[in-house]
Formats: sequence, C-alpha cells, structure tokens
Amino acid sequence: MSQQVTLIQTTLPGTYEEFKIGSLCQTLLESGAVCVHYHLVQSMYSWEGSIHSTNEWRLQIKTGSAGRDNILEHLNAVHPYEVPELLYWPVGAEKNYATWIESSHRITVQD
Repeated sequence: MSQQVTLIQTTLPGTYEEFKIGSLCQTLLESGAVCVHYHLVQSMYSWEGSIHSTNEWRLQIKTGSAGRDNILEHLNAVHPYEVPELLYWPVGAEKNYATWIESSHRITVQD
C-alpha cells in the first residue's frame, strides 16, 4: 500500500557552479527537505515574446507533509528568477520510504 509524500521542483540558472547548488541544497535540507536531486537540463521556454533555450539546474525536492510550506517560502526568498518555477504535487510512495521521509526531518546535516 502506498502513502503520499510531497515532491517540489524548481530550476536555477545553469551558470551557477555546482558548489552554489550544493549550498542551496543544504539550506533546503535545513528547511525541511529530506532529499534533493539536482542535475543540469536543457530548457526551452517562452519569455517576453521570445523563445529561449538555455541550460538550467533542475532540483527535485522530497519532503513530508510538514515541510512543503517552509521549503516554498525559502525558495521564494532566495530564488534569482523574476518568476521562478515552483511546482509541487503529492506523489505516492512505498510505505517504508514514506515513513522514512516523514521521520527524517532534520535541522542538522549529516554526511
């Protein structure tokens, strides 16, 4: 039987160096995220009447029921884009994984 967790997605400039993305991921973990995946993607989008194609970092952030609002607030405060992509949705998860997410909210970061 599955349970639900929250998945949040955003993108950041591809010009950011990986250490800067890592630093942001650490602050997200301190804000209630349990796991953050990040990778470079090629994005195509319409902006101010033109089509753009650029490299971006895509972050996929996993959290429990209590973490979503803190993470979105943090992303809104630090995001460099005028209109950031901030998507979130509940997703089904296997019971053991969902239980781990719900029990893993930590303020201290461990290696």
